[in-house]
Amino acid sequence: VYDPVTGTLNFLGLVESLLKYQDGFVMESRDFAMILFDVSGFHRLRADYGHEWSEKLLKEIAFRMQKVMDTEGVAGRLSGDNFMVIGQFDSEEAVDDTIHRISSAVEDIGVIDNIPVTVYLSAGYEMYSVTKDIQELYINAKRRLNERSDS
Repeated sequence: VYDPVTGTLNFLGLVESLLKYQDGFVMESRDFAMILFDVSGFHRLRADYGHEWSEKLLKEIAFRMQKVMDTEGVAGRLSGDNFMVIGQFDSEEAVDDTIHRISSAVEDIGVIDNIPVTVYLSAGYEMYSVTKDIQELYINAKRRLNERSDS
């Protein structure tokens, strides 16, 4: 259920969390959002500084995401430099605020193994109440992520 590199939830753990959030929506009408993140320029960073260094970077990014989410939700790594955050939000503004807080925390990393680094994230999200379907939730969040990554 946990990613060996970051110690956060892996794909399976994230799916289990999504199902719990879906149950909360069905039983108590508690809306939630899926936020997807990609690390901009990650493959270049990995090529420049190596596999071991890039795994330390991924671990630090995941730690900061979890710290921001704290009790508000869950964070995990889907694969590579792809992360997911799931949380209950009462508005899209609240989602945008969380994206901003996570992005700022990650941008503040500064140094990994004495190597200065500035890390930027691309993000896309969707509210469950819009789709009422986990697969569509992911598709919409991924589409928004790709739109923002391309701009």
